Amino acid sequence: MPLRLRPEDEQSSGLKLRPEDGQSSGLKLRPEDKPRSERVPTIPPPVGLKPPKLAEFTPEQIAKVPDPTAENLTKMATSRLNPPAAMQAAARGLTHGSLGLAESVGTGLQYVGAVDLGDKVEKYWGEKAKAFEADPTIQGSIVKNPALLKDPSWWAYNLAEMTPSFAAALVPGLAAGKYIKIGGQALKFAPATINWLAKIGTPLVAGLSGGALEGANTYKVARDMGVKSGLSKDEAHEQARIAASQMTAASAALNAISFGKMLSAKVGPAKALKHILQSALTESGTEWAEEPTEAIILERLKKDPSWQPIMDAMVEGVNVIPITMLMGGAGAGGSLMAQRGADVAQGGPDVGPGARS
Repeated sequence: MPLRLRPEDEQSSGLKLRPEDGQSSGLKLRPEDKPRSERVPTIPPPVGLKPPKLAEFTPEQIAKVPDPTAENLTKMATSRLNPPAAMQAAARGLTHGSLGLAESVGTGLQYVGAVDLGDKVEKYWGEKAKAFEADPTIQGSIVKNPALLKDPSWWAYNLAEMTPSFAAALVPGLAAGKYIKIGGQALKFAPATINWLAKIGTPLVAGLSGGALEGANTYKVARDMGVKSGLSKDEAHEQARIAASQMTAASAALNAISFGKMLSAKVGPAKALKHILQSALTESGTEWAEEPTEAIILERLKKDPSWQPIMDAMVEGVNVIPITMLMGGAGAGGSLMAQRGADVAQGGPDVGPGARS
């Protein structure tokens, strides 16, 4: 019968079983007998995934990596293919997106006139967010570097990063729709009128919420452009307010279209997939359109505007298409499930082959 030295025996006797003792005596140490610091789990790479080739890294990505030797790049690329790496990327993306919302609050305060307080809030959360920016090797344009689409960390980071802003736009819209219905019932409006108001109000409020977030980003860029061009602080902020107002209005309209498509339909199971696909395409199309729209607004602020930044924004904007397609499809699917649950709670689903499309 093999002997085993228990931890309590070590404490009472002062004896310790060393690894070399186990080898000489034929005894084997179990993983749980090893010190916790030495227990390193081995996780095999996912089946079917291979490390990106060094040639798939762009010069810009390589330049951002400290000590970009072939060995270091290979290790980094290989480590990103493990599930834990994708999970870590998702955590970083979610944190970065959440801190970005807090930073936008500071920008919004500047927009409404609280410049000094807003500047402090923006800088504080902006500094916090920098620590959670995307790994340099998953940055860049998917048009110029399509290999990014094969990297699980790219998907995980960008999906997680967009989730807070998506929720920040969606939740107010859903709340508005709910309270419109409550108010309509209190005022004894006709059911058809209540449904129509909710159908209009929900995407409008969601669109305005999303547009405000986009406007905050435009504010920062326009303000910094003004300072660099020699404008005074007040002039730079006034220029930023105008640009942010234009972007907020444009983005609100685009977001209202996508949220309207995503949330308003009530269809049966046979048409659910079609609705989800249409919502995914609408969301990705409107999100892409925001990129050149912002570029046009910013170019109009320059003394010598150029078409090149607008064309560049059209290319860079392609990055949002895969992510927003998933977000739009998920939002539409969740809306259909919520509607079906509400129908069942009211005494029977109003869905089926003859349901409205």
